[in-house]
Formats: sequence, C-alpha cells, structure tokens
Amino acid sequence: MKKITLLICFLFPLAGFSQKAALQLTDIVIKKKGEALDAEKAQTILLLTDGKQQIILYSSQEKVGFFFTYKKKGERVKLAYQAFVIRSNGVIKKAKKKKDVVFLSTGYTDNLSNLVSENILTDKSNLTNYFISFHYVLNFNQSL
Repeated sequence: MKKITLLICFLFPLAGFSQKAALQLTDIVIKKKGEALDAEKAQTILLLTDGKQQIILYSSQEKVGFFFTYKKKGERVKLAYQAFVIRSNGVIKKAKKKKDVVFLSTGYTDNLSNLVSENILTDKSNLTNYFISFHYVLNFNQSL
C-alpha cells in the first residue's frame, strides 16, 4: 500500500505539467510532379510537449506528412518539424528537420506563426518529387 501511495504522490503532480498547444495548418498545398493533389486545405492538431507526433496530410498509395515536436521550457517555445513521404513500397524519404524558436521574454505571448514549404525528391530515375506548403499558427498560451 505504501508503494502505491508513494507512486501516486510522485506521478500525479507530473500529470499536471504536461502542456498542450493547438497547431492550426491552413493553405495546405501538395503537388506531385507539379500537379496538385486533392488534400484537405486546413487542419487543427493538438500537440503534446516532448513527444514526436506524426501528421498525415495526404494519403493514397503514397503518404505525405510531417513529424512535429513541441517543447515549452521556461521562457523558450520550440516547434521542430520534418516532412516525409512514405512510398508505396514502404520506403520513407525525409526532408531536413527545421525548427522555429521564440523566447517569451521578447514579447511573444500568444502564438508562433510561419509559412513552411518543402520539396522532397522520392525517385531519382523518374524525377518524382513532392512539393508541400502550408501556413501554421501554434497557439501555446491558451487553456486547453
């Protein structure tokens, strides 16, 4: 019984520290070899701190998406993202990882916003490439 009580005393306060942020993706454009693909134009995702989350923006034979990692520690808020394409044969092609960081002491209080565009070459012989573009707004100071 003591072990259970001790475990609850340590884990219960940690559950309150997990922070959430709402990530809104708008103006989503996905093109394969210059031809636009039919994808949703807007999405809203709930991000948890210190966890890598996979978001699929387009899915057919091949899947197109992003990995997002959100961290908020002290006066710093960081959003890291990496585009990927999962080909029909299961091979994953990834773009370079990018990040945006703001310091709350410099005046940012509500959100982080940026325009993201990536180009991923998936097949060198056929020159098959994917262009992915969207605008995001990360609301990190709202109560969720």
